[in-house]
Amino acid sequence: ERAGGTYARLAASPLPVWGVLAGKGLACFITMIGVTTLMVGIAVATCGVTVDHPALLAAGVVCVALGFVGIMLLVATLTKTERAAQGGGWGVMMVLAFIGGAAIPSFIFPKILQQVSQISPMYWSIRAFDSGLWRDLTPGEAVLPLLVMLAIGALGFTLAAYSARRA
Repeated sequence: ERAGGTYARLAASPLPVWGVLAGKGLACFITMIGVTTLMVGIAVATCGVTVDHPALLAAGVVCVALGFVGIMLLVATLTKTERAAQGGGWGVMMVLAFIGGAAIPSFIFPKILQQVSQISPMYWSIRAFDSGLWRDLTPGEAVLPLLVMLAIGALGFTLAAYSARRA
């Protein structure tokens, strides 16, 4: 969008910065919801996965998508080119995946690394999905990962808006 001039036209429009970011985030959010729903549907239909708590899973899908939309917006506003955004996004997500237990289950980690893994949004997104699929958690245990992902999304959006205003 920067190379093609679309971003300059959006910046010159009467839309506030947060409005431009919200439009970009909405497209990302809808895509994440669609892909996650498709993946869960395939897992249920072909792998025998059962959804023990559909409402918790739906809340998890929404909160996780919002969390990662915030991260995506922040990465996008911090980079100047499409290639930098792709590389930066890939690099950030790979580190978060390894630290958070998406690549290697975190219960295998040494105790100290299990504690460190909690800084990763991947850790909290896995917990959010688990609470809807197979973990039998108390309401307090189930809501914590959802709130963490919402906070990550809000922080990412806020920092992205600040970054976009500076650009």
